[in-house]
Amino acid sequence: MKKSVYIYNFSEQREKAIKLALMPLGIAGIRVEKESYKKPLGVLCKIKGFDSPDKDFTDFDEEMLLLCGCGSSDIDGIIRALKKCGIGRVALKAILTDTNIFWSSSELYEAVKADHEEMAKNRS
Repeated sequence: MKKSVYIYNFSEQREKAIKLALMPLGIAGIRVEKESYKKPLGVLCKIKGFDSPDKDFTDFDEEMLLLCGCGSSDIDGIIRALKKCGIGRVALKAILTDTNIFWSSSELYEAVKADHEEMAKNRS
Protein backbone atom coordinates (compact mmCIF):
# COMPACT_ATOMS: atom_id res chain seq x y z
CA MET A 1 0.00 0.00 0.00
CA LYS A 2 1.34 3.41 -0.97
CA LYS A 3 1.90 5.81 1.93
CA SER A 4 -0.73 8.51 1.71
CA VAL A 5 -2.69 11.02 3.74
CA TYR A 6 -6.31 11.58 2.77
CA ILE A 7 -7.36 15.18 3.38
CA TYR A 8 -10.93 16.09 4.34
CA ASN A 9 -12.44 19.58 4.39
CA PHE A 10 -9.31 21.70 4.52
CA SER A 11 -9.28 25.05 2.74
CA GLU A 12 -7.42 25.09 -0.56
CA GLN A 13 -4.54 26.99 1.04
CA ARG A 14 -4.23 24.60 4.00
CA GLU A 15 -4.53 21.58 1.73
CA LYS A 16 -1.72 22.87 -0.46
CA ALA A 17 0.46 23.44 2.62
CA ILE A 18 -0.20 19.86 3.78
CA LYS A 19 0.69 18.41 0.38
CA LEU A 20 3.92 20.45 0.24
CA ALA A 21 4.83 19.37 3.79
CA LEU A 22 4.29 15.69 2.93
CA MET A 23 6.32 15.79 -0.29
CA PRO A 24 9.79 15.52 1.32
CA LEU A 25 8.51 12.56 3.34
CA GLY A 26 7.54 10.70 0.17
CA ILE A 27 3.91 10.64 1.28
CA ALA A 28 1.09 11.60 -1.09
CA GLY A 29 -1.56 14.05 0.06
CA ILE A 30 -4.94 13.28 -1.49
CA ARG A 31 -8.10 15.38 -1.24
CA VAL A 32 -11.28 13.47 -0.46
CA GLU A 33 -14.28 14.87 -2.30
CA LYS A 34 -17.70 14.69 -0.64
CA GLU A 35 -19.02 12.20 -3.19
CA SER A 36 -16.32 9.75 -2.02
CA TYR A 37 -17.57 9.75 1.60
CA LYS A 38 -19.75 6.74 0.72
CA LYS A 39 -16.83 4.57 -0.38
CA PRO A 40 -15.41 2.09 2.14
CA LEU A 41 -12.01 3.28 3.30
CA GLY A 42 -10.33 0.24 1.74
CA VAL A 43 -11.66 1.31 -1.65
CA LEU A 44 -10.79 4.96 -1.02
CA CYS A 45 -7.21 4.02 -0.06
CA LYS A 46 -6.92 1.77 -3.13
CA ILE A 47 -6.15 -1.39 -1.18
CA LYS A 48 -5.28 -4.04 -3.76
CA GLY A 49 -8.02 -6.64 -4.07
CA PHE A 50 -10.35 -4.75 -1.73
CA ASP A 51 -13.85 -4.53 -3.11
CA SER A 52 -16.86 -3.51 -1.10
CA PRO A 53 -20.10 -1.75 -2.05
CA ASP A 54 -20.75 1.91 -1.33
CA LYS A 55 -22.36 2.72 1.99
CA ASP A 56 -24.86 5.28 3.24
CA PHE A 57 -23.16 8.42 4.44
CA THR A 58 -23.73 11.72 6.12
CA ASP A 59 -21.88 14.88 5.28
CA PHE A 60 -19.47 16.58 7.67
CA ASP A 61 -17.47 19.78 7.45
CA GLU A 62 -14.70 19.40 10.02
CA GLU A 63 -11.10 18.94 8.97
CA MET A 64 -9.88 15.36 9.23
CA LEU A 65 -6.89 13.33 8.06
CA LEU A 66 -6.74 9.61 7.27
CA LEU A 67 -3.25 8.07 7.17
CA CYS A 68 -2.85 4.98 4.99
CA GLY A 69 0.22 2.76 4.88
CA CYS A 70 2.06 4.86 7.44
CA GLY A 71 4.12 3.43 10.30
CA SER A 72 4.87 5.09 13.63
CA SER A 73 7.98 6.90 12.33
CA ASP A 74 5.94 8.18 9.38
CA ILE A 75 3.26 9.45 11.74
CA ASP A 76 5.82 11.30 13.86
CA GLY A 77 7.27 12.85 10.70
CA ILE A 78 3.82 13.87 9.46
CA ILE A 79 2.99 15.56 12.76
CA ARG A 80 6.31 17.43 12.77
CA ALA A 81 5.86 18.47 9.12
CA LEU A 82 2.34 19.80 9.79
CA LYS A 83 3.60 21.89 12.70
CA LYS A 84 6.58 23.15 10.72
CA CYS A 85 4.46 24.25 7.75
CA GLY A 86 2.00 26.15 9.97
CA ILE A 87 -0.92 23.72 9.87
CA GLY A 88 -0.47 22.90 13.53
CA ARG A 89 -2.41 20.27 15.39
CA VAL A 90 -5.20 18.51 13.51
CA ALA A 91 -7.73 17.28 16.08
CA LEU A 92 -9.38 14.62 13.92
CA LYS A 93 -6.95 12.13 12.44
CA ALA A 94 -6.96 8.37 12.05
CA ILE A 95 -4.90 5.51 10.70
CA LEU A 96 -6.38 2.93 8.35
CA THR A 97 -6.83 -0.30 10.34
CA ASP A 98 -8.20 -3.80 9.82
CA THR A 99 -11.30 -2.64 11.69
CA ASN A 100 -12.07 0.67 9.96
CA ILE A 101 -11.11 -0.48 6.45
CA PHE A 102 -14.79 -1.38 5.87
CA TRP A 103 -16.16 1.94 7.20
CA SER A 104 -17.22 4.92 5.13
CA SER A 105 -15.56 8.29 5.69
CA SER A 106 -18.67 9.35 7.61
CA GLU A 107 -18.41 6.37 9.96
CA LEU A 108 -14.73 7.12 10.50
CA TYR A 109 -15.54 10.76 11.21
CA GLU A 110 -18.18 9.83 13.80
CA ALA A 111 -15.81 7.43 15.58
CA VAL A 112 -12.82 9.79 15.56
CA LYS A 113 -14.94 12.74 16.71
CA ALA A 114 -16.40 10.68 19.59
CA ASP A 115 -12.90 9.56 20.63
CA HIS A 116 -11.62 13.14 20.48
CA GLU A 117 -14.53 14.43 22.57
CA GLU A 118 -14.03 11.65 25.14
CA MET A 119 -10.30 12.44 25.44
CA ALA A 120 -11.04 16.16 25.78
CA LYS A 121 -13.59 15.41 28.51
CA ASN A 122 -11.08 13.25 30.39
CA ARG A 123 -8.44 15.99 30.23
CA SER A 124 -10.80 18.45 31.91
